[in-house]
Amino acid sequence: MRCAALGILLAGLVLAPAGVPLGEASAGVPLCRTVVEVEPDRAVVGQQILYRLRILRRRDVIELDWEENLSFPGFRAEWLPGISRGDSVDRQGESYRVFEERRALFPVRSGALEIPSAGLHCATAEAQERVRIPAARVEVAALPAAPQPPGFSGLVGPVEAAVTVTPRSVALGETVRISVLIQGPANVWEAGSPLSGAFSLPEAELFRKPRSLARDAGRQLSLRRYFNYDLVPRREGAIRIPEIRIPYYDPKTRGFDQVVLPGSEIRVTPAAAGIADAGQGRNASGARLEPEEREAVGGGLGALELAAGLAAAIAVVGFGLLRRWRSARVSPWPEIESGLDQAEALRSRGENAAASGLLVRALRMALATRVPGALALSTEEIFERAEDDPTREIAARLRRIDRERFQPEAAPPETPALRSALEELRRSRR
Repeated sequence: MRCAALGILLAGLVLAPAGVPLGEASAGVPLCRTVVEVEPDRAVVGQQILYRLRILRRRDVIELDWEENLSFPGFRAEWLPGISRGDSVDRQGESYRVFEERRALFPVRSGALEIPSAGLHCATAEAQERVRIPAARVEVAALPAAPQPPGFSGLVGPVEAAVTVTPRSVALGETVRISVLIQGPANVWEAGSPLSGAFSLPEAELFRKPRSLARDAGRQLSLRRYFNYDLVPRREGAIRIPEIRIPYYDPKTRGFDQVVLPGSEIRVTPAAAGIADAGQGRNASGARLEPEEREAVGGGLGALELAAGLAAAIAVVGFGLLRRWRSARVSPWPEIESGLDQAEALRSRGENAAASGLLVRALRMALATRVPGALALSTEEIFERAEDDPTREIAARLRRIDRERFQPEAAPPETPALRSALEELRRSRR
């Protein structure tokens, strides 16, 4: 049986009429039936809606295929894994097998949006039928025009967020990586850049890296969006990373809300000796040259000597930067440790949801050293691809935390046990 993804946009069960016979269907008992559900049937633009199509087929059915595919005009449709029901359903004394096609739908405009009807072809060895899939309708309201909070970009929640800053102390000229994660069953692609306009010269420069979007497809679709930045301080001392506010609209409360991530500080020490020397220069005695002295000495150098000096300086700076660039990007463990520290602090303040989000991020980063693509894969896929005991242990912990954090009043696990398991993974790294 070939199954493309089908969806649900109807509150309550709607039983489709029996198929239209093309051959000799047995005793008027339908070969296949369809049931469509949509939840909720009233939503706002950008809100996730679950569309389910249940296909009931008799046990003697040997062929089931699309005759007319589903379409979702007015929605952004995301595929969700289908479900084969282990139990059968008896209809008119006949036993049926059940398969459920599912979609996560996000309306892109307001109004009465209709999901058109579609059709299946269902056949046994002796008979065949056309089976109609009924249309469904969702009433979609526009987001409130006013008063919208500052920075609102159309994000419809609820969402969770976390920020990591690595390292917290750097030398002048070095780089700090700032990562902001926004996640939840929401249209997170609408989230604006959390640190837009947060820094200006001469304090620091902020370089935005490519954004990424990952998905977890389970009972509903949960999306994760990562914003990564490189911050380059331009002065010594303490530089403040401001508080981050992520506004969103909550359909349950029918009002605006926001996630607030606390600010922090990084400490900037004087530039490393190699970089300072290369940038400022020295005279023959080894003393630093003042700008005027460098200009005078430079004017008396021959072209070859000046070129050689510049090449040497560039080599020193380049080698130092390359070494730091590699160490900062090859090893994720400093950022993982920072995430665990922040999660522990959040948990102590009772901010369990944010703490769990940080733990999930840290475990995914650790698993990415063993399972390619672990930042974007579902927890089930990560566990299936784990090839050794330490990796399976972390994958199992990730799966448990990811499930429990959506339960009311669920507290994240204690970090010492996680640190121990992560250290085991790190030591056993091939």
